Amino acid sequence: MQRLKKHYYAYVSPLKLTSELYREKLGRVPDLHHPKTFNEKVLWLKHFSDTSRWTQLADKYRVREYVEQCGLGWMLNELYAVWERPEEIDLTLPQLQGREFVLKTNNGCGDVILVSDARTADLKSIRHKMKRALRYHYGFKSAEHHYMFIKPCIIAEKMLHENPALSCSLIDYKFFCLDGEPCYCMVCYDRQGHGGFNTCLYDAHTWEPLNHYINPSHYKQGQRQIPRPASLDRMLDAARRLSHGFPEVRVDLYEIDGRPVFGELTFTSAAGTSPRFTEEFQRMMGDRITLPEEALPNRMPTGFVLFRHPERSGSEA
Repeated sequence: MQRLKKHYYAYVSPLKLTSELYREKLGRVPDLHHPKTFNEKVLWLKHFSDTSRWTQLADKYRVREYVEQCGLGWMLNELYAVWERPEEIDLTLPQLQGREFVLKTNNGCGDVILVSDARTADLKSIRHKMKRALRYHYGFKSAEHHYMFIKPCIIAEKMLHENPALSCSLIDYKFFCLDGEPCYCMVCYDRQGHGGFNTCLYDAHTWEPLNHYINPSHYKQGQRQIPRPASLDRMLDAARRLSHGFPEVRVDLYEIDGRPVFGELTFTSAAGTSPRFTEEFQRMMGDRITLPEEALPNRMPTGFVLFRHPERSGSEA
């Protein structure tokens, strides 16, 4: 019954869905009249601010143009190919031969396929997995409406490798940028499948550990510290440029051979319902976010997602 109610809210009232998801995760409803915490301000921005740019910037393919415009094209990972439909995936392309690469959708989360050799890869299985990934309308069940406007596609990018001395997986440096300034960095490492990873939290400038602000009942706190990245100064400069003009945005970066590499931009970290940080830290982060003076009418789309599965339609519904 609870699942049916949330599905109903997703169609008729994303604002009610937001409150329901928040209550489910955090045990209370959010105060969107007088938001104070990081989560509450993320939700306020999602519902009552101008989010017209979020769709492009949350699009893992179209955001590349914005990164270029910010003078950071050198941070972009190498792009090998883009396809609109799973049936178009072609592993015989010259640029894929002899290279390791990843396949992922531009509007999803976690739907990544690693390909070490295009010649021996199972194309049928890859197309099936990508078809299933594109069928899922990411953002609909979490009331993250900006994802619902993204025209889906599949991209092939260079595979980045982890530093085995620090992590068994690629290390994510997630910079929480508040009013255009990177303030805190959440580091995720030793990923084990979906959802399993170790977490450390740092002051973005001093790299002082802030792990006491991580909620241990929801996130696995790392047993070792991740050293300050060699490229931290360049990471901070990039995060400032990319977050300029936004009350809050999370800038995700990697470091490969001492060089920062762009990952993605996230405007609704954990859909604004994250239990990962303590209440004290939520307030600290919220205090650093300045909301617009005027609230816009709730403009979230209701009743249907704007882009259908590419098999059925390659254009806007």
